[in-house]
Amino acid sequence: MTSRLPPIAISPVVREAVTLKAGELAGAKAAFKNRYDGETTETNTIARLDALLERIKELDPNLGHDDDLDILKRVVEQARNDHSVSETKLLRLEKDLKGKLEKHANRLEVSSLHVELLKEALAHGDDDTASLATKVNTATLEDGFEIVDDGLEDNLDNFEKYAFKAKNVDTAAIEAYLEALFENPAAKTQLGQIRENMKTYGDGLMMDEAGVDEDMLTWCIADLLQNPLLSPNKKETLEEYLQSPLAVRELAGTLSMKSVQHWNWRNADKGGLPVTARHNGEGIYCIAVEEDVIDMLFLHCLAVGWSLTLMECLSNAVLSKGLWPGNRPLTTNEQEKREYYILAPRPKETKSCSTCHPPPPPIPYCGTMPLPRRRGGPPPPPLPPPSTAWMSKARNKASRYPCPPPPPSSPPASLQELNDGRYRNYMKHFFLSRLPTFDGQPERTSQEETQAILLKTLATELRVREAFDGSAHGMTANFEAFATSLPHTTILTVLKFLGVPDRWLETFTHFLAAPLNMGPLVRGTSDQVLIRKCGVPVAHGLELFFSEALLFFLDLAVHQKTNTYLFRLRDKCYSVGTEDQRNHTIREIELFANTMGLTAYTHNYLDAQPISFLQVSAKPISFTLDNKKIEAYAHRVKEQLAAAPTVLSWIHTWNATIGTYQPHLFGPLANVFGKAHLAAVTQAYNTIHAVLFPDSNLTAHIASLLLCHLNGPKHLPDLPSALEPLIYLPHAYGGLGVKNPYVTLNLARDMLEDPQAELMRYLEAEKKHYDTALKNFIAMSSAAKAEKLKQIFGEDTERIASIFEASPSSFPSFKSFTQDRERAAYPPTPTPPSHPHLLSTYTFLLATPTDIRTMTHDKIADEVMRLSLKRGMKRLNKLSEEDRWTLQLYGEECFERYGGLEVWVGESVPREVLKVVRGEVGVAELRREEGEMDGMNY
Repeated sequence: MTSRLPPIAISPVVREAVTLKAGELAGAKAAFKNRYDGETTETNTIARLDALLERIKELDPNLGHDDDLDILKRVVEQARNDHSVSETKLLRLEKDLKGKLEKHANRLEVSSLHVELLKEALAHGDDDTASLATKVNTATLEDGFEIVDDGLEDNLDNFEKYAFKAKNVDTAAIEAYLEALFENPAAKTQLGQIRENMKTYGDGLMMDEAGVDEDMLTWCIADLLQNPLLSPNKKETLEEYLQSPLAVRELAGTLSMKSVQHWNWRNADKGGLPVTARHNGEGIYCIAVEEDVIDMLFLHCLAVGWSLTLMECLSNAVLSKGLWPGNRPLTTNEQEKREYYILAPRPKETKSCSTCHPPPPPIPYCGTMPLPRRRGGPPPPPLPPPSTAWMSKARNKASRYPCPPPPPSSPPASLQELNDGRYRNYMKHFFLSRLPTFDGQPERTSQEETQAILLKTLATELRVREAFDGSAHGMTANFEAFATSLPHTTILTVLKFLGVPDRWLETFTHFLAAPLNMGPLVRGTSDQVLIRKCGVPVAHGLELFFSEALLFFLDLAVHQKTNTYLFRLRDKCYSVGTEDQRNHTIREIELFANTMGLTAYTHNYLDAQPISFLQVSAKPISFTLDNKKIEAYAHRVKEQLAAAPTVLSWIHTWNATIGTYQPHLFGPLANVFGKAHLAAVTQAYNTIHAVLFPDSNLTAHIASLLLCHLNGPKHLPDLPSALEPLIYLPHAYGGLGVKNPYVTLNLARDMLEDPQAELMRYLEAEKKHYDTALKNFIAMSSAAKAEKLKQIFGEDTERIASIFEASPSSFPSFKSFTQDRERAAYPPTPTPPSHPHLLSTYTFLLATPTDIRTMTHDKIADEVMRLSLKRGMKRLNKLSEEDRWTLQLYGEECFERYGGLEVWVGESVPREVLKVVRGEVGVAELRREEGEMDGMNY
């Protein structure tokens, strides 16, 4: 979610529809008031009640569906003849009935509030035409707190330093470096498959076998709208395209007509491509190249197609252990050695008639075997037979018997290994995370989500290493001006190595050598057109494709050489491991940089490169928030909020920056950080609120905004207290949907006091497991040990000698017993206690605590269930914990003032347009939602 609403691109016909619906609402509200606000001269209470009920039935039949009204009507009928129904009772019923009408009037008033907010947003333009020259020297806040220019001049100087001077790189050295990563036969096979698939895709696209698909174009436009470096004018244009299926269809046809081989910049002969600078999502100035809209769409569609192909090829390739080792499962010798020391003896084979007593069905080995991890590509090599560890080498005929069943809480045997869990976590969240994936349609993971998961992964790895090794070691690295300084020769050499056809290399060469105009927008001078000789445009679709294609080989090299994982946020690198693994990782990064013509800065500690507000340290393990950054962030947000032209834009900015908890800035509220970190984050939010509302609070401030912008809702008494439920209630229920970060913080109050204690408990369980296995082994007689040895290894004395360092009658030391804890889970012992589960402990540390004490009253739950039958409303178990708590917190007030949790008459509000204007969904998502709704059967 961006912190600022995109330019509102609502077509005139849609605006007219909004106006018509607003007019209908105003008329309905006035008519409702006229119907029931008039004074009556009737003195008979029963007659007044009867007349009022008849009026409701005739004029507002939608209110007549209320069960309470049916009951009230029956009471009135009875009271006509039954004088035991007192006047006091009837007056109270009349008061209740008028109260229901008043609640409906309140809901209409809330609907009017939303319509007024929508009209205000539609009426206000998004003016972002201030020149760059005026922004450079005037970046100060109204309260005197200075904001640095975020290195704009330095960025401009660095850009000019690198972009127009070619680098000399050794292509032979690059090719040799890449070839060395594919030395074994399995890796060579995968490389051949990558090259074949990349060539097939490139040749097919060059031959125009597939034009630009409308759905793909729609996704690409929506993807471009997420780029913070896109100009407001282009964003508005793209939003307008998305509103018109006809425009998208024509655009797709136009782009399909373009020839890749003959493509050229549309404005190349008219002064080159303008260069400017804009803030990225972190508030830092980046150099941006202004492309024509058609060129921008054409190149982005090409980039997305190539990125999807690269992602699929490399994802399939790394499933091969010959290329990407992942976890190294126990060998057969190691499995059988474990069996000898830990598992119960195999039942003795009995001689019986196979006709009368057929053998039991095969039982898979219940130790640890790797899961087949292929999702595509050539078939994997066959796994070793599951029963190998049970086979006697002296017999041709094997017998298999079941192992003791694991305890119910144990995860499946093939999913117990910590290293396999690490592999799955890395592949899901970090492997080429900037590239889109395809699952019916392209999907892209936000960098904020990746960063949040990185923070808790680094923290967990640090605690694991400290628990097992006594100390943790981490490193960080980054590349100087990565995108800007990336040599063109390096890019083309890597793409050629991956199998990209020559004709495509020519096209990419033409793209890289762009004519850039450094004059009017940047320097305020006349045209200065220069040919780019180094680097790629930041945040461009092809920059992402080129960068990830190159950095994949760094990820691969680090994993192959260290058996750890390199976590990246674009070109910022992080790793945690043993001291030896850390040192090897640093050497690999430096070798990679020297080979590829880049400059790398490496540090053998984590806190050299803080991640947003959080500084992660390994010695000792600590997680420290940077209060100066937090205060600067608060002042920057204050400026953004002050500049918000409408109430809806203010709320959107608030939710995107403060209201919704930002795990990528402060760290997720995961168990691994502990309660001390939760307390520090809470204090940080206190600081932010003190900056934003020095003499007020969030509720009062939003209430004042509503009163100031709209002159206040006329029929809501007790302002601003009457607005409090409306401010925080979710959108679907008619609220403004303002998020409160303290709700999220409070839900995490059950975080661990001492996360390291969880690993200490694991180590205690591991020691008990060792002691139990040792006790069971000692209790075995020499004859039983000899028999067990023979059952497993037969008479193969040479193999026995190679497997056991000492005599088989000597139980392993604790160090030897635990050396494989991360690559193979412990098998169960014949007697309690159960074996420890390291992966379960690791997963628990990564998890966010769930507040099981968040209860919902039956009245609230029943109302949520009733409303869930309506369009757009969720069941209770589908609501977020924050929304459930908000409904619980303000539920009684909603019932009292509005008669239920739905505080508006949603049908009277242009809800779909309101979603777009709020930034809740984009136009593309809205079109997709409408299509899905049209296809649903109710």
